[in-house]
Amino acid sequence: MGFRVKGSDSILQDLIAWVSASTDKITDFNIGSAIRNSGFHAFGFTRAGTKKATGTVTITYKNPLTLDTVIAKGTKFNTGHTRANVITFQSTENIKVLAGTEVIDIPVECMEPGEIGNVYAGEINKLEIGSPYVKHILNTQPFIDGRDRESEANRELRFREYVHTLQRATADSLAYGIKLVPGVAGVAIDDNYIGWVYAYVYDKDGNLPADLKTVVERQLIDYRGAGIEVSVRPVVKKLIDLNIEIIYKDGIDEEMYNDLVRRLVEVYINTRPVGSSLSMSNLVTVINDTYRDVIGHINVCENADVKTLKNEIIKAKEIRINGKLSSSIGV
Repeated sequence: MGFRVKGSDSILQDLIAWVSASTDKITDFNIGSAIRNSGFHAFGFTRAGTKKATGTVTITYKNPLTLDTVIAKGTKFNTGHTRANVITFQSTENIKVLAGTEVIDIPVECMEPGEIGNVYAGEINKLEIGSPYVKHILNTQPFIDGRDRESEANRELRFREYVHTLQRATADSLAYGIKLVPGVAGVAIDDNYIGWVYAYVYDKDGNLPADLKTVVERQLIDYRGAGIEVSVRPVVKKLIDLNIEIIYKDGIDEEMYNDLVRRLVEVYINTRPVGSSLSMSNLVTVINDTYRDVIGHINVCENADVKTLKNEIIKAKEIRINGKLSSSIGV
């Protein structure tokens, strides 16, 4: 009976293969692995759930109301023809409308959780049960706070941010603590001063309501270090106007696409974080990539990029889209 003598390299390779095969779940650090999930669970890092999109719908009456009335909680509003599938929203509280009222704002939320409720301005324009007294219905601002269930990749990123918070009073620690407050859309930390930090905080509309500021200040007690003062301040809004000229390919409904492009630009601008500048070339790329099948040429009349400081946030004021068919200009 003969024996094959293995060399040391062969023995080592077999040992590595055996260890790898026998302990793959222990040494696997990929998403979903045992060690990673154990770490998440130990610190209570479950994946964030879905969130319903919220906002305001404005009702305009044909004439001032002659009697007080109540718009009941649960009143349903729908999107119109710009969506292939109708999205339904419902009012979140009872609203008393006094006699003499012509315009009233109604707080609503999407009935389905997730990003599906993030609609452009003007898309919610119907009452599910019509009223002869209503002239028109409109959401004047886009809804942007609907959220799908958190991805595994984003949970990992959030966990890494949390690790940095274990050292109190760092910029990462303060920013993380503030972003845990419901209603906070973003924050910028300025820690360039000895013993003093400025936290620029804003909600989805770029504002800092008094009640939100109070909650943030209370939250910071657990995150700021001894002897460090944190001043919570609103961001500075930079309102911009844009004129965009577009040449569409023939056979396109330019009025419809003018509206779609305008809404796309508004969302692109209004969802930029604090301190983020606006590149016009990037904006053109976004428009072209979204509607490349119908657009032949794009020109942004204000071609200078919009620069921001660390505490400034860009918001759209008036976006004008001037679209024409190529045949109408002899192209």
